[in-house]
Amino acid sequence: MVNKNNNPKNKRPAPKRKITKAGEKGNNKKFKKANINDLHWKTVEITKDDTAALNMEDLQGFYGLEELDNVKLVKDEKTGKVEFLVKEDQVKTETPHEASNEEILDLNEQFGDFKNMDDFEEGELSALESDDLDQNDTSGNEELEEENNDELNTKVFQQVIDHDKFFEQDLNDDIDYSIAAPKWLELGCEINKHVLNKIIDQKFKEPSEIQKEVLPLIINKNANVIGKANTGSGKTLAYSIPILNELFEQMTNGQLQKSEDPIGIIFTPTRELATQVTKVMKSFIPKDFNENVVLPITGGLAIQKQERLLLNYPKSGNGKIIITTPGRFLEILGKNKELVVKFSKIKYLVLDEADRLLQDGHFDEFIKIYDLLYNKNKEILKKTKNLKFWQTLIFSATFQLDLFNKLENGYSKNHIKRDSNDEKEQIIQHLMAKIHFNSKPVFIDCNPTNHLLPSLKELKIECLPMERNLYLYYILTVFPENSIIFTNSIETCKKLNVFLKNLNIDNHIIHSKMLQKKRLQNLENFTGKVNNKKDGKPTVLIASDVAARGLDIPNIKHVIHYHLPKTADTYIHRSGRTLRGKTQDQGFSLMILSPQEAMGPLRKLRKTLSGTAGEPTTKKMKWQNTIDSMLIQDDLVSQLKERVDLANELTEHEISNKSVKKDDSWLKQAANDLGIDDGDSDDEMNAKNLLEFVNGKKDHHLKRNQSKKFSKIKDSNEIAKLKYQLKQSLSAPIRYNMRQKYLTSGLVNYADQIVKNKGHESVMGLQKMNLADASKKQNKKKILK
Repeated sequence: MVNKNNNPKNKRPAPKRKITKAGEKGNNKKFKKANINDLHWKTVEITKDDTAALNMEDLQGFYGLEELDNVKLVKDEKTGKVEFLVKEDQVKTETPHEASNEEILDLNEQFGDFKNMDDFEEGELSALESDDLDQNDTSGNEELEEENNDELNTKVFQQVIDHDKFFEQDLNDDIDYSIAAPKWLELGCEINKHVLNKIIDQKFKEPSEIQKEVLPLIINKNANVIGKANTGSGKTLAYSIPILNELFEQMTNGQLQKSEDPIGIIFTPTRELATQVTKVMKSFIPKDFNENVVLPITGGLAIQKQERLLLNYPKSGNGKIIITTPGRFLEILGKNKELVVKFSKIKYLVLDEADRLLQDGHFDEFIKIYDLLYNKNKEILKKTKNLKFWQTLIFSATFQLDLFNKLENGYSKNHIKRDSNDEKEQIIQHLMAKIHFNSKPVFIDCNPTNHLLPSLKELKIECLPMERNLYLYYILTVFPENSIIFTNSIETCKKLNVFLKNLNIDNHIIHSKMLQKKRLQNLENFTGKVNNKKDGKPTVLIASDVAARGLDIPNIKHVIHYHLPKTADTYIHRSGRTLRGKTQDQGFSLMILSPQEAMGPLRKLRKTLSGTAGEPTTKKMKWQNTIDSMLIQDDLVSQLKERVDLANELTEHEISNKSVKKDDSWLKQAANDLGIDDGDSDDEMNAKNLLEFVNGKKDHHLKRNQSKKFSKIKDSNEIAKLKYQLKQSLSAPIRYNMRQKYLTSGLVNYADQIVKNKGHESVMGLQKMNLADASKKQNKKKILK
């Protein structure tokens, strides 16, 4: 008998097993009844071929396969119970001994409703196992049964979890922490040695400013903390260390499998940020350890698998630390009330990018989750004194209430000036009104005046709305660096993706309507190319604001705002995608602005970031002039225009064609659902006429939108011609200062630049430079003027 599906490597027809009916005469006295936990189980080695044959994507939550011999199944006809019989004298032998007076039954006949493992519905298998085993297990005292269960669990998990072995490998007693990590010791708080070893391995030489401030409060004083620090300042590690401390303490004292209570929940506003935090946490877990001790629970992934890992493996260590987005976690709690009890016993509750989670009108799911856990915790606290209320840790780069306002809105003339202490108190009161604390939180502000890093250079380009693509292409051509382009709409993301592909610019795309698997894949591909130092070719990520917060990707030089964001805090978080982890000396935030954005939203953005929002001023300041304009070479722009125009036409064709095909498919499916046949109409049913046919009248709005799409669709000959023209244009060199074809002509000897590897890859006659060099030249020109 096998605990799991038959081993695919040993395929053979289903055997006929011998089952003796209870009460029949025979040599039953040589057999004894046995509990399932008393049986002589043998471990079966699982190979990669077996994994593939079992149709298992991975082995998460799967702790081993075991089989047994010398066992008979005995069915009581009166009760219908099935019991196990084991030979008394051959309990540990491998050779089966068959009885003579036994009725041979075919298992397929006896268990006609038996299903393949893949046919079981979610939860059906676990329910069957628990019900049947409870009914069959009628002998022996309860204490002995618990011991047997512990022995079985030990055997099963021993292959995966051996704490002593892991700690022997992980902990190096020869390390002198006063030399290897003196700055961390100066914090005065006890950081677990296993955590400290990983900190040293990952070359965090000293704690960041936010870590210095909050770690002693969290670890030594058990304080609730509100932490505010610039993007890329180490906030993730600041709240991870106390949680990891508790995890390793439980590993050391053996409590990890004895208690099912989780340690902490970390809430993030986006799936990408949750994935990144999970990666940080798992980097501290010992190699070959149960990785599900840190468990991400996000949308876009199989909820059945997430529920299985949380419910079906008690005392396995699964889900001790949960990183989640509110929507999916609320869905899981709604299905399993026992999980509400479980997660109400956490020690730490973390809100990462809390200003986004708690904004009015956003993430109502989090408030519902919080109320569920808080009320259940309060209920348990009344019954037992062993449980304590959790510590609440709140972190973000932006907490000012003014930053949350939309940039299109004006300021109130009666706005009262507030000092920093008053504003901190208001923020604390604002947060305390939304969530409960067991004590007043401590507010730590590591950037009270500067919202942006001092090494971030801001630049702008003012142009007409129809010229955005032209100047975007100019930036990517003249200053080829790893860049992230942010837009305010998903539709624009899709168009830019096609537009840049037409221009042979390597790019990746993520937005909220993509499948989660595809989003993570694109993000991983982009990160891989950014970190590929051998290739050295720059790449681009096109993203909606789903990527604005928390993503930690090194070596990003440029953040390009294709559209100005709607709020100042979004601008701060977008700009913070560069200058991550001190990997570079300078980063750039470039804004491509329409005249409307430059006169209205930009003025308010500059005023807000200056810290003087709403304050009366004696002079009429032109706030839009507080940011430098980017130096533009007009002769280069004019040469790039032909390429951009051709790419725009091809892009509009491809996007419109896909949209029309999608409309055709959807509307035809709707017609089929309504029982309308194509033969009922003289014309072919498509996106152009089907809706009119169904409604019996013209839809002018649809007709207008459809006519716009069809006007942009071209025939195959036109497309072939445009592609040929674009190919020819891309192959023609771009010449700086309109220089001629001779390499040595003009003021600059281009041949000399090529020999010395100083020449620009795409622009003939232009020396290699980055935006830092261009901005320096621009400042020199201003000084000369």
